[in-house]
Amino acid sequence: QPKASLRIDALNGLHQASARDFVLGSLFAEAATEAINPHLYPAVLAGLGVSISSDRAGLTLRVSGYSDRVVELVEFTSPYLTSVRIDEAKFEIICEKQLRILRNKAKQPAQRHAFDIFTQIIREVTWNDAQQIAVLEAVNYADLKDYVERSRQEVYLRGFAYGNLGTDQVRQLAKTLGTSLGGDGVLPVAKRFSYRVVKMAPGTSAVLTKPIDSNESACMLVYQGDPLSEENRAVLRITSQIMNTRFFQDLRTLQQTGYLV
Repeated sequence: QPKASLRIDALNGLHQASARDFVLGSLFAEAATEAINPHLYPAVLAGLGVSISSDRAGLTLRVSGYSDRVVELVEFTSPYLTSVRIDEAKFEIICEKQLRILRNKAKQPAQRHAFDIFTQIIREVTWNDAQQIAVLEAVNYADLKDYVERSRQEVYLRGFAYGNLGTDQVRQLAKTLGTSLGGDGVLPVAKRFSYRVVKMAPGTSAVLTKPIDSNESACMLVYQGDPLSEENRAVLRITSQIMNTRFFQDLRTLQQTGYLV
C-alpha cells in the first residue's frame, strides 16, 4: 500500500540526568502536541497521523500515513520541537493534568502498583511518581522555556523510515531534520541513553515485599531470560502457554476466586 511510517528521536542527555528535566521533557512534548493539534485535523481526515512523546532518552516524533504527504508533514511538525508555542495559561493546564494523573495512580489496582514497582527496580534509570510530583509542583513556564534552550545545546538525531519511501527522499529528509532539529553540538556517545535493565546472575532469585495504599493484594512472579536468544524466546512462549492453562484452571474453575490478571 502507498503508506509509510517515520520515527525520529532527538536525544538530549538531560532526561536521564535528573527528574526535573525528565518531567520538563514530558511537559514540552505535551505542549508541542497542544500547539500542533489545531493544524492536524485535516491531516487526520486525509489518513495521516502525528505523535510527539518524551522518555528517558529524549523527544520522539512519529508520523505515519499515505507516503505522498508523510515527508511534508514531518517537515511541518519538526519546528514545534524547537520552541515553546503555547501560552502560560495552557502550560498551567498541562501541569495540572500531569499532576492529576500521577496522584490518581495511588488509587490504581494492586496489580498496576506491582508493575510500577517492578519497573522502578529493574530499569537502570527511572524516576518514581513522588519525584515527578515534587517537580511538577515546583516548575513554571519560564523553566519550560529554559529547558528547551538547554535541550538544544547537544543533540543526537536518529531515525527510522519504513514503507513506500525512496532512499533519496529519506536522505533529503535526514538533511532537513539535521538543520531544523540539530542542536548547537552533537551529543557525545557517552551521554546517549541506553535502555538497560538489571541482569540477575543465573540461578539466583530475589524477593521484594512492599506495602501499598490499596485494599487489594498482588503477587508478581518474573522469570528473567535472554531476550536476544530466539531459542529462549520460543521456550518462554511455550512455557507461558502451559502455565496460563493451569493458572486459570486452578483460580477460576477450582478455587472460584475473584481476581484480576
